[in-house]
Amino acid sequence: MPDRRSPSGTAGDVAPAPRHWSSGEPEMTRACWRALGGTLIPEYRVVDQGPTCHWRAVDAVILSDGPFEERRPGDVPTLDGRDVLVIQTKCYPASLGLLGQAILSPLLIRARWRPRSLGSVAVHTGSDPLLSDILTEFAVEEFVTASPTAPRMVWLSRLDRSVVRRVHAERGGTLVLGGTIASPSTNRRLLRTQGILLEGTASQVVDISGDPDRLVAMVAGRSVTLIATTKRLGMYVAGEAIIGARLLLRLGAASAKAVVVAGFVDSAIRAALTSLGGIEVLPDA
Repeated sequence: MPDRRSPSGTAGDVAPAPRHWSSGEPEMTRACWRALGGTLIPEYRVVDQGPTCHWRAVDAVILSDGPFEERRPGDVPTLDGRDVLVIQTKCYPASLGLLGQAILSPLLIRARWRPRSLGSVAVHTGSDPLLSDILTEFAVEEFVTASPTAPRMVWLSRLDRSVVRRVHAERGGTLVLGGTIASPSTNRRLLRTQGILLEGTASQVVDISGDPDRLVAMVAGRSVTLIATTKRLGMYVAGEAIIGARLLLRLGAASAKAVVVAGFVDSAIRAALTSLGGIEVLPDA
């Protein structure tokens, strides 16, 4: 990619960072921008507020066909015909939530505009070989850089545990509770599942909390469904569904899909998520 920086190495027009960014994210995003060049637009809104969806902004977009400068979102009202990189940044190592953002953000952009080209970059502090391998399926690139601040993790607001059992009662099979999936290379826990259905098995509930190795034997060769719940459908739980199903395949499942039950079903996220196939979004009854 050509170097679009000014001779001094600074941006030609720097807009102030939005106040609601996590404190370390702007610096990490700008480190990515300085490496890639182009025009940086922080906090670019890709979904407007509506009766069935909330407004949503990505951490930044970079216009690869533009000069090396920083602009405000209002300066570039459309992405039609542009060469776009969408940037999502977190001050911690690669996670399912961040990767969900990086996978879905281009889909949200394509639902609204027609860019000439469109790519996605996940900016974080450390990659994981297993997650990086999965990301190649979605053409998401990674940019690893140090965070100037301590990590601030985001935790999902879940629905009551009875929702998982209700899905089990409706669909049958064995419900596996307490399953965890860790990275083989780092042993870092990537996902603690709320529930996994083993299709074509006896209707029962098995809790394997405290026995992570048991999950591999239980899913091997079986068709499985990952169950996730959230009070509000967003890109974090979307990442859990997308990546979680693929992690189960890598544990040896014959096939894997996901069901997400949400208190509020955001229509924009649902359309993007279900377009990937193998993922069902249900409203909490």
